[in-house]
Amino acid sequence: MRVPARRESEVAAQRRREPPPPHPLLALQQSAGNQAVVRHLARFAEPELDTEQVMERLAYGRQTLFAAMRSAKDEKERRLRTMALRAFDAPWLARLRAAGTDKQHPDPDVQDMVLAALQLEAISTAEGVLRDPEDAARITKDSVGMRDDHLPPKEKYDWCGFFAVDKFMESDLDRELKAGYFHVANVYAYFTYVYGKRVPQWIYADDAWHETREYHKLRGAERRWLTAEDMECQEELDIRPGDLALVDHSWGGRGDHIVMVHSFNPQTRVLHTIGGNDSGLQVDTRKGEHAPANEKEGRLEDATGTPLRTYRKGDDRVGMREYDLAHQPDVTERTRDYTKIRIAAIGRPSIVDFENHRYSGEEFPPATAPR
Repeated sequence: MRVPARRESEVAAQRRREPPPPHPLLALQQSAGNQAVVRHLARFAEPELDTEQVMERLAYGRQTLFAAMRSAKDEKERRLRTMALRAFDAPWLARLRAAGTDKQHPDPDVQDMVLAALQLEAISTAEGVLRDPEDAARITKDSVGMRDDHLPPKEKYDWCGFFAVDKFMESDLDRELKAGYFHVANVYAYFTYVYGKRVPQWIYADDAWHETREYHKLRGAERRWLTAEDMECQEELDIRPGDLALVDHSWGGRGDHIVMVHSFNPQTRVLHTIGGNDSGLQVDTRKGEHAPANEKEGRLEDATGTPLRTYRKGDDRVGMREYDLAHQPDVTERTRDYTKIRIAAIGRPSIVDFENHRYSGEEFPPATAPR
């Protein structure tokens, strides 16, 4: 059976068209208008880099910027450092995409830092919808192929998972994996490798079928999963923009709402999330002077660079929230008080998920290669 060619979104296509970054000396001379010097320096331009070399330049070059983002003293400074990191990442991600979909590297740390760049890019895309949320629910559902006429009546308003996976797909997540983000139960299964209809067991890679988790281990790139108990026990938390979080409103011990990690302060353990179908703070488009209503709102505005307002019932918008992971409420407190909401778990995909592979959800691996 012939597999139809996959269509990429306009955002993804634009990212592939972005030109590679010039050598720093060339960029400096161009900005100064010294065209004769530019032509002279161009003769000594570095040779074309292969995929591994591009990954290394991206990974090593962003390390200092990434550390600066994590160590920022407040959200306003973190925002500035995040923007600098995004600006560094963008041309290198364009070069990586120009080389194909492969993101293999023998050093797992290089792979992980490239994954961090893809995750941060997905958050940048999510921020764009936060600022311009017009018809966000319909656009998101259409993008992932789950329009209202495809959904049971009770699920028409539950598009939080669609929002997250749509942003990941804009940053190269394989579309064959999208169903693993559709529902809270799917998210648990996806990040803990519990296979089923929406979490395929087999991946075709390197000219052979592999069990998905084993192939991720082979690549040094397993998906990660932190429970609320893990967060409480671990002294240092490895949480970063673009991780996926499950929010627990119902006090069942498991999450019931899917959001993305927007930013995280490792010193204070304060977490900011962004999500679709979210009742958190939303963009404030009212005219006139604006001032945050309280300190928390001020921190979220500093984190996004966007004026925000409280949730308006009935609006299908994208929302921001703040959580204090150092003081999470105990799950045994049976309450629906919205001040008692907690983060139930946080997951991180594998960089392999952002490559182009074929998958099978059958009980046993297929006997032949996919056609």
